[in-house]
Amino acid sequence: MNLEKFRLVNKALFAIAIGCTCVLAHSNVNSEVEKANEESCRNLMKVAGMAMKARQDGTPLEAMLQAIDIAKKDGLSNEGGESFRQILIDAYSQLEYSSQEYRQRAINDFSSKYYVNCMKGYGATP
Repeated sequence: MNLEKFRLVNKALFAIAIGCTCVLAHSNVNSEVEKANEESCRNLMKVAGMAMKARQDGTPLEAMLQAIDIAKKDGLSNEGGESFRQILIDAYSQLEYSSQEYRQRAINDFSSKYYVNCMKGYGATP
């Protein structure tokens, strides 16, 4: 895996770790909880976008899975690694497009799906 893709994966794994931390955070103030939920879902959206970008760029799934293993050795939680693995499975189940326009649409749609589902999980309504 080249250095640029490795950095992309490390950023994604870091965002997962931050997202997991935000999910576990507890606050008695409702607006604080809502802010934490929003931040967590935005981080999840970023991770999903990075996973789909790797997919659309043709990065082999095996390389991404190896990056998770390396990140776990460097301190990524098992929960964070499993979350990213599930997102990768979903991303690599999608079609890979050849045109830049469709690639970007796929990335946007995929990451938006994760954000919307995350916010719905916290009880957000349209």
